[in-house]
Amino acid sequence: MTLSCKTLSMSLFVSGFILAGVLAASGAPAVFTGKVQDIRKAAALGLGKKETFYTMKLDSEPRSEFHLSEEDAVHYGLIDPAGPSMVVTPKMKKGLGWKVRVTCDDPTGSLSAPVYRVKTLERLDN
Repeated sequence: MTLSCKTLSMSLFVSGFILAGVLAASGAPAVFTGKVQDIRKAAALGLGKKETFYTMKLDSEPRSEFHLSEEDAVHYGLIDPAGPSMVVTPKMKKGLGWKVRVTCDDPTGSLSAPVYRVKTLERLDN
């Protein structure tokens, strides 16, 4: 049984699209859109860890946490630069109520309360 050139090229073409779709879906970043409900400062727990970061919650994903480094939170304008205090005052929280699009890495934590590491944050028009 011989395959025609047209049948073979069409099979390869369809296989390529299927493979590209599978590869894109497996490494696709998670994207969320919603209003910022809460911004808090937290510290990583564990031996030798002194990392501080900010957690953000969106109204569209109430059980999910989004983690940002302090530099990223200041860069995106969510907060004013803070001193060494662990308390974030309401005056420092510039991003409360903003509608944002957040692109994240794969989640960690439990399925009921996933934790996402923020890669990019974009403020949308309110």
